[in-house]
Amino acid sequence: MNPGVRAEVHRRAHALARMIAGSEEVARYRQCKVKIEQNREVQELLKSQKRLRMSVSVLKMRGASREKLEAAERALGEVERRLAAIPVVGQYRAAQDELNLLFQGIARIIAQTVSSRVPVELDSGGCSGGCGGCGGCPAR
Repeated sequence: MNPGVRAEVHRRAHALARMIAGSEEVARYRQCKVKIEQNREVQELLKSQKRLRMSVSVLKMRGASREKLEAAERALGEVERRLAAIPVVGQYRAAQDELNLLFQGIARIIAQTVSSRVPVELDSGGCSGGCGGCGGCPAR
């Protein structure tokens, strides 16, 4: 790519990033994030969730007894159930999902536009290198 074209692509990418940063989706996400950060109950549950996830992972790696692992998983499930029952957590997750959909939509548009000129893997699953490893590559 010639340097002038590259500079223009970067300029437009920065402009797009500023538009996204000023979007309603980002504003909603930021508002929900502040609410989550200011909610003591949520913060304590998130700490417990992190600790319990680590505990479950360590128990699995060490080959702990089924009873210990199930107890840790039950405790983690309870914390996650309590988190899911808090309205601000649901709002935060919905805002995250909405923002992810925005990013995925933008990436899809770029990939579809570029793929008409250059072979690009449009599916986010499977392999990404066109090596034929997943069986879904058009080169196969």
